Amino acid sequence: MSIFNWFKKEEEFDQFGLVEDPQKEEDPRNVLYSDIALGFAAAEAEDDVRHVRPDNFRLERPAAVLNQGKVPACVAHSGAHVFAQMTGKVVSPRDGWNRMKTGGEFPSSKLSYGAYLVDIARVMTKYGMTDLDLLANDPVSDPAGYINFLRTPAMERAALKNRIGGYTFLFSSNDDLERFEAVRDYIWREKKSVLFSVTWRGSYQSAKKEGGVVKLEAPSGKSVGHAMCVDGWKKINGHEY
Repeated sequence: MSIFNWFKKEEEFDQFGLVEDPQKEEDPRNVLYSDIALGFAAAEAEDDVRHVRPDNFRLERPAAVLNQGKVPACVAHSGAHVFAQMTGKVVSPRDGWNRMKTGGEFPSSKLSYGAYLVDIARVMTKYGMTDLDLLANDPVSDPAGYINFLRTPAMERAALKNRIGGYTFLFSSNDDLERFEAVRDYIWREKKSVLFSVTWRGSYQSAKKEGGVVKLEAPSGKSVGHAMCVDGWKKINGHEY
């Protein structure tokens, strides 16, 4: 597990003792699938955490929920929402999307579609994302132009104040039930949301007709990666979501 240090405002990041784990960072399975907590190191698990945890729990959500529209920028939007839940401050996913997808610094810039989950954590650690009131998030009206804008000095200064101290890989496994428990335990102990990725299947779209609940059946249809901000869980018809 790569554990990075604490939440950051304007201090120099080098003071926080970043400990790299090259094997973790270079493993493509972790880049794609590990669940990430931004800005906080995971606490040690308590033996009785699952005995005291309620069936239903949700963190207080930020007032602003941003729309990614037709732009495949779910990674940037998820990072922005985790940051908002942590701090109460709304930042621009558009800024993070531009950092990841242009300039060649991050592996996501080489992808024709979407982005790697870990890249938004790296962007938020090194550069931050600027305030929403300095860079509007409007992917619906102009999807093609969403990634391109003129970054001003004011945007740069604001973004630096929104950096995080690093990120923690909560878990790395192909066992979905273990991932589920690790993420839920972290949310319950730390009262912080998690940057999470799933393989989204075409059959999940039926949830629109089921009150937003994905049916308990074998998934089918096309697959695509999807990122989200996980802020709680709920028991529905005896099954935990």
